[in-house]
Amino acid sequence: YIIHPNALAGVTLSAEEGVYTGNAQDPTRVVTTVHDLDFALVEGTHYIVSVTKDGQPVSEIKNGGSYQITVTSATGNITGSVTAAYTVKKADLSALSADASDIFYGQKLSDSTLSGAVARENSSDVVTGSWSWKAPDTQPAASGNYEAVFTPDDTESYNTLTLQVPLIVNKATPKLIVGIDDSNAVPGGEILLTARDILNPYDESLPVIGAYTLYWKVGDTGPSGIMSPRLPIPQS
Repeated sequence: YIIHPNALAGVTLSAEEGVYTGNAQDPTRVVTTVHDLDFALVEGTHYIVSVTKDGQPVSEIKNGGSYQITVTSATGNITGSVTAAYTVKKADLSALSADASDIFYGQKLSDSTLSGAVARENSSDVVTGSWSWKAPDTQPAASGNYEAVFTPDDTESYNTLTLQVPLIVNKATPKLIVGIDDSNAVPGGEILLTARDILNPYDESLPVIGAYTLYWKVGDTGPSGIMSPRLPIPQS
């Protein structure tokens, strides 16, 4: 009589997915059971395991992404091959520290420099990457918490991290704009203020609210409050 070889019938994995840990997994350990129509089979004796990722052969399962695990017959008594999918999900991150440099009222979040250390969640393994503000063009009116984003260098294996970072917004020193006509700036003459304005030094479109007094000083005399746009110059 003729003995026909059995065909590989199926493969069972330890799980269909896992989360990136930074450690490589041996594909043969991910495969728990391979069987033909009658028996469970033994790796190396009855079958061999190979893995591809994005269509390219790989020797280990490690970085985030989708893998195809293929089991192929290693003996003449069994034929064919079977394939199973395995996914390594991206790992979440957590901040060990997060800081932002102070800014002044009128500046944008982008004027503040973010820094800090980030690790894989539930571990102390520091992850490299870059910080940015989620809304960098925002002009904060007061100190508070603002949303920042950490983007890992390895975007294949890690998710981005979004978190609230405390920021100090200091008061800005207004900028004084004064137009002066000094064509008659001689003893007994006068200086004429043609325009005056108080502006935010970082964004002139922001209103500067409040009362202010301009002062001027001639020679060794004490400063005097300006009550009129005409500033008289003493004879001597």
